[in-house]
Amino acid sequence: MCIRDRYGEGGLVLCLIPNCGKKLKFSSSTTSMRAHIARYHKPKVVDDERGLGILKYCIRRQLPLSHCSTDDFKQLLQLFGATYSPPCPQTMNKLLDSYFEVAKTQVIAKLCNEANYPFCTLDLWTSTSNNQYLGITIHYIDDDFKAWNLALEFVEMSQAHTALNIKEILTVSIKYL
Repeated sequence: MCIRDRYGEGGLVLCLIPNCGKKLKFSSSTTSMRAHIARYHKPKVVDDERGLGILKYCIRRQLPLSHCSTDDFKQLLQLFGATYSPPCPQTMNKLLDSYFEVAKTQVIAKLCNEANYPFCTLDLWTSTSNNQYLGITIHYIDDDFKAWNLALEFVEMSQAHTALNIKEILTVSIKYL
């Protein structure tokens, strides 16, 4: 995921985090890659802690981001004595983008630092309204023998569930990571 060719070019590895591509020395461990990720790929901090809390609330309850700008939601905040005015939907979208980038960086770092032998599973189904979906999950066991499952992708498929179509989506998803 994070390195391309361990033994190519005289023991160099290539960081595959988007817009990086730095070549690092590789002997027999991932120490240089871990140090590189810790130094150059720290997640950006989301500034608005309350807005982030509201964003997580909407995500966990599968609410539209516009829910936060409704009068009912604002009144609910006032019941708790909060004078805080929740972000507008456009700001919530920016928060969501920022939150996504932080989460993506954390997933990449987790995979690079802990997943020596990751594997993926695919979950395919068709909804009652005839929409087709594909879920991609990465699994691994860390050094403490704890099992991890990380959702990599959840996409609506506009084409049939054929091996060729699934391969195309899987390839794009892994390259995007």
